[in-house]
Amino acid sequence: MGSPPEPPAEVDREPKYGGYSRFEVELEFVQSLANPAYLNHLASQKLLSQPTFVAYLAYLQYWSKPPYLKYLTYPGPTLRHLELLQQETFRQQIISPDVKVPPKLNSPSQNITKGTGNNKRDQDDAVNESMPETPRKRKTPRKKKKHPVIKNSATPGGTDS
Repeated sequence: MGSPPEPPAEVDREPKYGGYSRFEVELEFVQSLANPAYLNHLASQKLLSQPTFVAYLAYLQYWSKPPYLKYLTYPGPTLRHLELLQQETFRQQIISPDVKVPPKLNSPSQNITKGTGNNKRDQDDAVNESMPETPRKRKTPRKKKKHPVIKNSATPGGTDS
């Protein structure tokens, strides 16, 4: 696998892969491991049983150490899933039909083809539909304040008396 890529300060000297540095590609992939639906997808594609892919997952453990750790958006679930993927029993169990991800809470990329195109609103709707409804307090309308009218003692075009 080689050594980990250099942190961003040194990235400019690296070759680009589709316009992205190796650092950016590996960061994007390791962060995708925080998504349980993506882990299930990897398992369903039989990638988790391939020795070369398992070796790549072991190589990616450098993300749990400085200076790479600070670049992870969600370090908790990302590193926990990366750690779990090192265990063969976890890799076998993730494909189990008992492991289900609620369809409404899948990745945001699925909302691009479904719904209104407003990903934030679609995600909020999905979360709200999955939560039990709670009664809301009724808001009473506020009374409008009357602003005092300030009268000017000077008359337009005239003089003050």
